[in-house]
Amino acid sequence: MIGIYEEVLFRGIFQNAFHEFFGEDNKKNVIKAIVVASTIFGLCHFFNLISGGSILSVTIQALSAIAAGIIFGAVYCNSGKNIWPCVLIHGFVDGCSFLHSGILSGKTVIDAINDYSIINIVSIVFYLAIAIYLLARMSDGKNTDKE
Repeated sequence: MIGIYEEVLFRGIFQNAFHEFFGEDNKKNVIKAIVVASTIFGLCHFFNLISGGSILSVTIQALSAIAAGIIFGAVYCNSGKNIWPCVLIHGFVDGCSFLHSGILSGKTVIDAINDYSIINIVSIVFYLAIAIYLLARMSDGKNTDKE
């Protein structure tokens, strides 16, 4: 369920608000809106420090969230601002993370976050490659608004 709330908030509200804030409807401003909304999305993960997350692990988690947020933002724009593909992808990513982390077998969320290490940076590079591909597919004024 968290994917629904996060996508509505960060893509449906924040990304659209930043898109309007940056003005002219062109690829550069759409990308700026995606990056700013995704950065806020990632930075929100620093709240996990309060719950006992290590600074290194939470930083890696936040960077991963920023990169994933850019993908979600690009998918959102490339789908004509349809939130549902983002929700489905976000849910799939979260589900895979839960399975991989051991949360379903009794591990706490903070334990799972604290298992993040430098090796997880590989996923960030992979996410950014996908994001760059999706952003490059966007053209000025096309696939950035409902048609």
